[in-house]
Amino acid sequence: MASYFLAPSLVTLRAEINKRWPKRSKASDGWIGDTSHSARASDHNPAWGASGRSRGIVRAIDVTSSGIDANDVIRDLMQDPRTYYIIHKGRIRSRTYGFANRVYTGSNAHNSHIHISVMHTEAAGFRQGVWLSKVAKSPLGRSVSASKMRAAFKAAKAGRVTKLPNAGAVQRMLKKKGCNPGKIDGRIGPATFRAFRQFERQQDFKFADGIPSSRGLVVLFKGAVLPTRIVK
Repeated sequence: MASYFLAPSLVTLRAEINKRWPKRSKASDGWIGDTSHSARASDHNPAWGASGRSRGIVRAIDVTSSGIDANDVIRDLMQDPRTYYIIHKGRIRSRTYGFANRVYTGSNAHNSHIHISVMHTEAAGFRQGVWLSKVAKSPLGRSVSASKMRAAFKAAKAGRVTKLPNAGAVQRMLKKKGCNPGKIDGRIGPATFRAFRQFERQQDFKFADGIPSSRGLVVLFKGAVLPTRIVK
């Protein structure tokens, strides 16, 4: 039987984290499943049923959260198409649910580390491109402030118009997804507000009030040409 191995994409991620925080703790680091993992389905177990060069691949790592900026890492992970799901401090963010911050009901809350699983595709397992924006020579993509967007959309609901960085990007993504924001002018106004509310309804969001949540912005920017991070 061939040897098991950690997904090369996750090897790259671990190296980037080590480079950015060289003095971080590694007390809770890990990747290959123990006895408890082997008794159940887990991405920490080698995928012996996978075909080709993926046979034996392990698609998950645990990274100790002490000594790193866990929130910053998680934000970058949510923007990467290789990420399947993330667990940390009793919360799970999964691509299946648009990376909404949900309660994790597993027996291990992952309080001391971040669990990261990649998608079950060859591309996700083997593509070794940059994960963390601050590791690159220059920042990757753009950052969109959820709090500033919320304030602008609340003003738009009341009929006011706000010029805001990356507002044009929001308008373009709305138009791309079939929701007409009117003129793409970098200003959040009533037309953009109505378009975002239409987008929320299109996505079957529970609260379609036209005021973007962080999750709503993450879902909106899925498929954007320029990688986009949603920050506070």
